[in-house]
Amino acid sequence: MGETSSSSMMPSSSPNLAHQLHVKLTSSNYLLWKTQFMPMIFACGLNQHIDGTTQIPTQFLDDTNTKSNPAYIVWLCEDQIVLSWIVASVSESILPQLVEATTAHAAWDKLVATYASGSRPYIRELKSQLHTLRHDNVSIESYVLKAKGIADKLATPAKIHQ
Repeated sequence: MGETSSSSMMPSSSPNLAHQLHVKLTSSNYLLWKTQFMPMIFACGLNQHIDGTTQIPTQFLDDTNTKSNPAYIVWLCEDQIVLSWIVASVSESILPQLVEATTAHAAWDKLVATYASGSRPYIRELKSQLHTLRHDNVSIESYVLKAKGIADKLATPAKIHQ
């Protein structure tokens, strides 16, 4: 029986989900961004690339590093697809934080550590938004809703966001 080629195990095409992400991650909308991003990852069956529940297959099948592991090639392809979705779904100001992330899990961990509720930069950002909030030309209802939204984000436990 012939050897299975790794190309037959590769995903034939990956959905381009970037156009479905109407909200790009900024320093102040992590929960909203995560709410739209996670269902897409789960629907594609690729959540293990961000939650770390699957061990990365070995790159080679033997100790001589001459025979590539088809499972690794599939994992790498899927992981790079998820990484590309993450990169495509963040604002330009967030992108520099992901430059050195070579896996989807590494990129995800950086975003969670920086923007999930409970992280110091996130809390500082929210406090700054609350401190600089102005009534200006918006209705009092809009002003109060915005203030309440910021206060609610400050009060939300970190584990909900991770």
